[in-house]
Amino acid sequence: MSWRRISRMPMTTVLPLVVSAAILLVSLSLSVVSVMLLKNFVNATLEQKASVFLHGFAGHIAQSEPFDPALTQSALVNALRFPSPLGESSVAIGRLEAGQLVVQIYPEPDDKTLAETRAALQQALARGANASIFSYPDGENARLTTVYALDDHLFALSAVFDARDAATTNKTTIEIAVVVNVLLVLVSILITFLVARRVAFSLRAFSRRLSAEHDDAATSASGSELATLEGALVAREHDEAQRSKALELMAQSERDALLGRVAAVIAHEVRNPLAGILGALSTLRRFGDDRTVREETLSIVESGLNSLRRIADVTLATYRRRGEQKIIHAPDIEDLELLIAPEARKKGLRLNWRMDRVNGFMTDADAIRQITVNLLLNACKASPEHGTIDIALTVSGNEARLSVSDHGPGLPSSVLEYLRAGPTSDALPSSRELGVSVICAMVQDIGASLSVDSRPGEGTTITVIIPQASALHAAPDGPESS
Repeated sequence: MSWRRISRMPMTTVLPLVVSAAILLVSLSLSVVSVMLLKNFVNATLEQKASVFLHGFAGHIAQSEPFDPALTQSALVNALRFPSPLGESSVAIGRLEAGQLVVQIYPEPDDKTLAETRAALQQALARGANASIFSYPDGENARLTTVYALDDHLFALSAVFDARDAATTNKTTIEIAVVVNVLLVLVSILITFLVARRVAFSLRAFSRRLSAEHDDAATSASGSELATLEGALVAREHDEAQRSKALELMAQSERDALLGRVAAVIAHEVRNPLAGILGALSTLRRFGDDRTVREETLSIVESGLNSLRRIADVTLATYRRRGEQKIIHAPDIEDLELLIAPEARKKGLRLNWRMDRVNGFMTDADAIRQITVNLLLNACKASPEHGTIDIALTVSGNEARLSVSDHGPGLPSSVLEYLRAGPTSDALPSSRELGVSVICAMVQDIGASLSVDSRPGEGTTITVIIPQASALHAAPDGPESS
């Protein structure tokens, strides 16, 4: 199977198989190593027990000094008379005399056994004193040959042991180890396969959810999950860019609409003082010679100009965005009534101010004023005729809360969801007349948050929560509630 063909297989198949194959290879490697170590341990134990026998036998051979053939043969016979649990079947001694290997063996061996014994003795003596050679060639018999030094003489002892019990132990242990390892490997592979498959299915489901809203070929589920996920993320990123652009355009449209409404309010407020000033100037032109009339007329002109200056000051303070952190008090917010009054008068609304007049707080004052104007205009629009709009400000600890409440029909569900979720919401409000994007954007800009409580038929309360607002005292006096 080619790599290209494998790469086209679903991730739900490839990932579990690859992980399972890796675990299988590691497990098999560990099994082989453990079996080899176990086999070596059993053989080493057998060799150690055989060495004990040969060391004891060497003590008896030393008594036949200087290697009397008769005494040595008797020692060989006696060594096999009472065999140990190792089951010795043949013993031999070899020594070099005049450069020739002299071998005594019991019992009388066949030619093959004699040749093997001579070769083992010759090889061991060639290595010198304390040399030891252990062999386990046929799985039934094991041979240990060890060289000993007696004064200036070297002799080698060689014994053949019955290793069938050790072979059986090796075989049984290896079989048990293999079965246990196979079971562990199968369980590990099964668990790994299921977990990897679950992960792969989660990846596929995630990719499908991302690409559910797109028909683009790049997000088709016919390709691999990674390709599908990549395509879905690209499409999602494109949608987010489009959505951000739409939100920006909507916010700009709302700002323009809001400025238009405020301009209309300002024009209405400016018209009354201007009408008074023009009437006073007309009176002054006709009756200016009368001192009393002149004084009264000038007072009217001065009052009108002061009204115009106040309107200009409030407007500049609200819409000249500087983004500066400054202390804001209740009168700074109550001044906004001047901009809202015409809208309120159209419906006969009453503004009920419940303001904390002791504490002030540090924030972006321009943003707070713009947010408040927008909320008040929305409240005027939503309120029934001759209703009441409640504006409350509380400052406690390191938090300030500014709320605007109306008693209208409540917010549409789309607007309510958008206000609660903010700019991260996927749902866009159907109405662009409420300025919700402007409110959410400005609240986010100053690090504040919104709390919305809207009940159908009962009204809406929107609270701006400004964190890390330092409570300040001795606020200047301002207008009372109206």
